Amino acid sequence: TQLSPFFCESWVYSACTSVSSQCGELIAVSKFDPTTVSVYEGYKAELLHYARMQLDTLGFAADLIPSSINTSPARLKKSLPSGASVTEIDKTTPFKEINNLELKTALTNMESFDSLYTKLTNQAIKSFELGNRLKTVWFLKGDLAYLAFHRKNYAIAAEIWESISQNYYNDRWATIDSSILERLCFCYRELKQNTNFVRCSLGLISNKTLDQEDVKNFSLELNNVSKAMETPFTRDSSPVFKITVKNLVNKVGDDEDIIIDANVYSIFPCEFFINNISICLMNDLGGEETQIWFTVKGCTVTYGNNLLRLFAQKTAFPGNYNVEKATIEIGKLTLTYNLNERIFNFKKNVENHVTEVQLFSNTSLKKEKYFRIIELSTSIRVEISQPDTAGYNDSINFINVKAFARQHGIKDGIMTLSCTTGLNLFPNTNVQYLMSKITSKDVIKEQRVDICDGKLTLPKIDEGDFIEFTVPCTLPTNCSENQKVKVIMFYTDGKNRLYNNLEKVNLSKHFIIENSNLYLDNGSLIRLSVKGIDLIPVRICSFELITPPNFTSMSITVPNTENVIFQNQTLNFVYAFSSKEDTGGRSSSPTSNFFASKFIANQVHFNITYYQINEEIEEYIIKKLDEYLNLKEMSTYTGLLSYFFRKRVFPKLDYVNYAMTKSLNISPLDKAFLETQILFTEDEDVKIKILDFIKEFYQVIQSISIDEIKSNVNIKPKKLTYTFEPPEVNLIIVTADLLIPKTKTNFTIGERIECLILIFPPISTESNFNGEYEFFDLKFEVVSDQKHWMISGKTKFLIKLE
Repeated sequence: TQLSPFFCESWVYSACTSVSSQCGELIAVSKFDPTTVSVYEGYKAELLHYARMQLDTLGFAADLIPSSINTSPARLKKSLPSGASVTEIDKTTPFKEINNLELKTALTNMESFDSLYTKLTNQAIKSFELGNRLKTVWFLKGDLAYLAFHRKNYAIAAEIWESISQNYYNDRWATIDSSILERLCFCYRELKQNTNFVRCSLGLISNKTLDQEDVKNFSLELNNVSKAMETPFTRDSSPVFKITVKNLVNKVGDDEDIIIDANVYSIFPCEFFINNISICLMNDLGGEETQIWFTVKGCTVTYGNNLLRLFAQKTAFPGNYNVEKATIEIGKLTLTYNLNERIFNFKKNVENHVTEVQLFSNTSLKKEKYFRIIELSTSIRVEISQPDTAGYNDSINFINVKAFARQHGIKDGIMTLSCTTGLNLFPNTNVQYLMSKITSKDVIKEQRVDICDGKLTLPKIDEGDFIEFTVPCTLPTNCSENQKVKVIMFYTDGKNRLYNNLEKVNLSKHFIIENSNLYLDNGSLIRLSVKGIDLIPVRICSFELITPPNFTSMSITVPNTENVIFQNQTLNFVYAFSSKEDTGGRSSSPTSNFFASKFIANQVHFNITYYQINEEIEEYIIKKLDEYLNLKEMSTYTGLLSYFFRKRVFPKLDYVNYAMTKSLNISPLDKAFLETQILFTEDEDVKIKILDFIKEFYQVIQSISIDEIKSNVNIKPKKLTYTFEPPEVNLIIVTADLLIPKTKTNFTIGERIECLILIFPPISTESNFNGEYEFFDLKFEVVSDQKHWMISGKTKFLIKLE
């Protein structure tokens, strides 16, 4: 007997759904433990799934769904009448003999079929979930997505496939995953959702299941669509690229950048345009301020290895840096990579869909590679010193800061000052900048700028100018007078730049100054002794004694101008000091006029202008260096060579020998420091060029006379003011002369000499004594030439004179 077409499919469908329905009624009124319920739901799900498979076959026969894994022409042929073809049955097969009304209705109407198909599939999904059969749940959800895809409901299809694609990725089912991603790309292309298309394309291109032609087509489309995306999109750790930093080059020119050589491995089988590649290196201290980004823009990569050079402006602090992260920008697509935390086995890793993943920490592999960024000097030079004008007995309440713009000006920037050696800095709410020309030192402009969060906003200055300002400070007790101030400047001169240096500040006095008096009949002699205490000799530029209005002074013995004071050397200045004639009813006696006056408020001022001789040497050499660099058209290396001379040449100069012989000899060239500490990553041709230049310049400055130096420099000296009270007593009773016996002509150092002292009144007794006094309380003081005589005993003493 011949069975009617699709009898088996309809009978199995009806049997499975009937059993499931009846068992469901029984379970609803019964109580079973969870394990039993889970087993039951598993069997029930199997029946529902089997019924759904029959619906697939019937739907395909009714031309309601396309062929799937559950339907095929070969399988369908078994259910056809003998001799009927698949083509004929697809269009003409009647379903009148099917008794299941719900099934029969579904096979004659697309909406009814979709409703029954979706209901039955969801019932099976629910039971499989309760029976912990999750992988079958994924397949059934995929069937629902496939039905929506066939109906061109791409949004629904994409939503379902998105929910299950991660599961296949986790279980390494690459072929199924690739099939889903390909359909997702189609959905998002039709929906014009460019961002989602790009995201799925990245995963699909990474999957090795596609042939090269498909990968190429998707690659080209990805490159185009990424430029047309509605909004920027970022993807982490996409394996379409692998980035490795090979080398770091510290370019030493002022206008040059720091460079890294990086290899970018691409899996795209065609040329791929990249808008921007950025790689971040981070200092091992950590923190935002220690990052430096290297970039290259507008490059094309091909399949395989691509060696690229990335550049960064000189805004990094010196130190050891390790590769931290990278970004690749393709249109509005940004790919980010954390290069520090892990190392990927690249060949097995795909875009969020991994067939095999091996992750290794850098720590365990001990493969972290550090790159050293050296001290990056610029042509900017900063000096910190004591104030240009100070009082001898005053405490240091300010430091003077100067910033010189030599090869480049400053358009804008900020400066921070800090000290960890004890000096307390107290920046005001604003700062008064004085701007001058380096060549003239005359102030050409003043500008007051507010300070925000301890950061000083720098004014705009041109090449060849310098700015000067003061910062309040205090030096705690028992704190060293040799301080170090950290100066950090972020500024621009067309490029972003960093000045970072530890400036030495000597807050100690350069001299010890003392005064002594020799009283005369009509005044006194004032001797001022200036003793040098610095290791570096000090050049005295000028000196001046300023007296109160009621006194006059005249130099008796003073050193020549521009004397040099060495350590422990003393210069003596002797002045004759007397009062002016006073006719205001006082005695006309010079002595009484001089000593009767009281000048408590008015003081004597002794002013010295000076500078340390290393300043003139350094300014001369730096000036000549600039001239020679310009002559050789190598001014781009101004910052580098200035840094080298300040670090390795100036500290080795013999300043004492220079001051004594008036000639300067330069120490031998420290070639090893240049090669190993500064030029070790530089290109070989640049290294040779710089070394040859320094050798030539050393010949130019090998021996320099003091006249040559002084005629080429313009040092602004500092001014030190020593103040003291005018010599004042009420009355001189007697004076004394110490007489050496004329018979004594030969003397031995240290031998005691018997002398004769003669004491006599300086003026008439009648003018000084009125007979009322028997005793006088007197003070005596012995004044001697300390260069030739040693005095034994008391030089100052109080006595009673009868």
